[in-house]
Parts: sequence; structure tokens; C-alpha cells
Amino acid sequence: MVSESESRAAQRLLEQAMSLDIRIRQCEVLQGPDAAEFACRIDLEIIRDTEESFSTDDSGALGLLFALACLSFADARARGFSEREYQDIDQFSIADFVDSLTHTIAGELSLYVDYLRGRRMKTRLLAKSDGSLLIETIGRGKSAEHWVARLQGATQLQVISEK
Repeated sequence: MVSESESRAAQRLLEQAMSLDIRIRQCEVLQGPDAAEFACRIDLEIIRDTEESFSTDDSGALGLLFALACLSFADARARGFSEREYQDIDQFSIADFVDSLTHTIAGELSLYVDYLRGRRMKTRLLAKSDGSLLIETIGRGKSAEHWVARLQGATQLQVISEK
């Protein structure tokens, strides 16, 4: 069960992510060991209204990392033996976020999740001090492009029932 304070913290990070203006600078697909295991790499830029310097300690970067990790977790499915741990109703928590987050010597924030509670995430996120953010996924198709589109306000496609 998620505590009220954790829920508020998660909500605040998601709101900060949604308030950011982000732009895709580059998107590339990299060959993997087989056709289904290709990697996707997206280089994003956080657009600022002013010329103020960007800091990865900025709550906007934290919010964006958290939002992307939540979207990755929500889309992730079990693979192989991980089916034993997989629960259909689950969510990426603040604790998961903090456990996966590291601060590099270069002043970057990095998050990497391989498998989490039966979900094959294979997602790496890197917020750089220049205001860019790198998303790398392996074997996830082009799902990272959909996460970015959702953060940019694109509406999600929905099935229309026939009458």
C-alpha cells in the first residue's frame, strides 16, 4: 500500500515533468543480437524560457526521470522466468525510483532498471547537466517514442467500440 506522503511526492514529480517543454533532438534504432532485441536511443532536450544554467538537481529533471521510469514500468511485461514475479496491477514507486537512481561524477543523474518485480524494463535514463536527457531501451521496440509523445501531450489511441 502506498502511503499518502509517497503518493503526494509522486504526484508532484509527475506534475513537474508535465510542465516541461521537451523536444526530441535525435532518435535512433540500433541493431541487437536478433531482430526483436534492437535498442532504441532517444536524445531529448528540455527547453528553457531563460538562458539560466541547467542543473540535474533541478526538480524538473527529477520529475522527467520519474515520469519516464513510470511509463517504462507500466509498459513492461514479463519475459521467461520473470512471469513468477509479475503482477498485472503494480506501479513504479518513489522507493523504486530512489533505488535505481545514481549521481555520476560528471554531475549527471542516471537511472537504470533491468528487471523489476517481474517486469522486463531494460531502460536507462540519463539527465545531463546541459539540459539534455538520454533514453535507452533494449528489446522494448519503439515504446520510448510513445512515452515521449505522451509527455508532450499527444493523446493516446483508444479502441472505439462498434455498435
